[in-house]
Amino acid sequence: MIGIILQWYLQLPVLAAWCVFSTSTLLLILSFLLSYYRRYRLSLAYGVAVSTLFLAVGSLITWYNDIRHNSSWYGKYYRPGQLVVATLRERPVAKLNSFRTVATVTALGMDNQFLSTNGKVIVYFSKDSMLNLDYGSRIIFCRPLQEIK
Repeated sequence: MIGIILQWYLQLPVLAAWCVFSTSTLLLILSFLLSYYRRYRLSLAYGVAVSTLFLAVGSLITWYNDIRHNSSWYGKYYRPGQLVVATLRERPVAKLNSFRTVATVTALGMDNQFLSTNGKVIVYFSKDSMLNLDYGSRIIFCRPLQEIK
């Protein structure tokens, strides 16, 4: 759990996580070569090695599942005013003054061509502009995307 939290908020380098993972694994493997007496005497080091191993595993899982590290993530290429091609992932849900839905960004319009991308966005439509949109509908828009804080 702590490895996930550290990786998410501190954005640690993946090489550091791999170094911690490999060092902890090596220490654990080497500890099995020791006698039972020495292993008992070094039980604190064994506990630290297991804890850092879990920390590194959590950090690595978080890093590899974070879309920001994907080379085709739209956030690496998006500039305000570009055309965004998105596919709706769910049926629009009615809110007080708008409709809300989640969409997958499939392409960005750049210099008269489209670049294939991926990533999710939350899209809001005003109630008066809502067309007959459903799951799987493709939309194109050029309104600036805003980060959710």
